[in-house]
Order: sequence, then structure tokens, then C-alpha cells
Amino acid sequence: MHDRERLRQLIRATLVEGGLKLPPGKRTDLDSNLVKRACAAYVDFVVGWNRWLESRGKEPVEPVGPSGSSAYADVDAAEGKDVVYGDVDYLVSFPLTSDAEDFGDRRKAQAAVEREYTDLMGEYIRTVRPRGVDVELTLKPNSVPSQVVLEMPSGELVQVDTVVTFPEHSEWMRGRYVPERG
Repeated sequence: MHDRERLRQLIRATLVEGGLKLPPGKRTDLDSNLVKRACAAYVDFVVGWNRWLESRGKEPVEPVGPSGSSAYADVDAAEGKDVVYGDVDYLVSFPLTSDAEDFGDRRKAQAAVEREYTDLMGEYIRTVRPRGVDVELTLKPNSVPSQVVLEMPSGELVQVDTVVTFPEHSEWMRGRYVPERG
């Protein structure tokens, strides 16, 4: 890939993705192999968070899979494509125990669960300080803890954005939040 094209992709990714917590000096090109490693590290983070949630009597969350352009990282890597991603989006199903029939009531219940679990994620990160998470960047002021900054064993920092769904919508969301390739 030419330098000009790589620059164009990085600019587009930064503008379109939004909410990037990494300061300019800490950013790295996210190629498909780094995205795959970040996804595996994020699943490990969720596994630890689930243990913590269960110890507090809370229902666990379910990691569904990468979404957005990062959903193609496996295919891009297998084909040897030189793709640069802006960040990693990961679809996670939060538990919903509401049996409300009314759409408005159901939506309110979903919003309440999303707030509660986002707060719980922040509390988990703040109190446990899980290995592999850059706690200061993840919890920096005026940001949400669901945009997790992971420190990879090789030293790169990768932001993984938690995209929230609920059990009844997770398969639909998997298709809805994966854009057409390319």
C-alpha cells in the first residue's frame, strides 16, 4: 500500500471512528494481525470481568464477536491484504431480564442495563486493574469505560470499543454492525 493511501485510511478511520482515546504519539497502525490479537485480549478481559460480575451476583455478558470493519480481520489476514483499521469494535451481549412487551418499556430497560453494566465495567477496571488494560487511558476524564485501551504484550496500545447488544438482537446486530467489505 502506498504511503498516501495509508494516510488517507488513517485520516478516515480517525474521523469516522470517533472517540479515539489514544494520544497521537501512542497510536499504531492496526493491521489485521494486531486486530486479531486485540480481539483475543479483549475476550480475555471479558472473561475476567464476567468472573468479577458473577462474584457480585450479576449476570455475565457474552462476547459475540468483532463488528465494524474489524470483523474482516481474519479474512484480510488470510488473504494477505494490507488493511489499516481505526480501532476495534467488539459486539457484547449484555443480559436483559425484563419481559416488558411494550417497545418503550423494553427500550428503557435496555438503557438501564447498558448504564448499569457500563458503570460496572468502569468499577471493575478501576478496582481490579486487570492485566493488559491501560487503566489511565481507559478511564480518562470525560470518556466511557466501555472504550477499553489494551496494552498488547508487544507494547502496542489498541482501543477496543464495546458495542452493546442484547440476547434477542445479537445475531441481527452481528449482521447490522458489519459493513460491506471494502
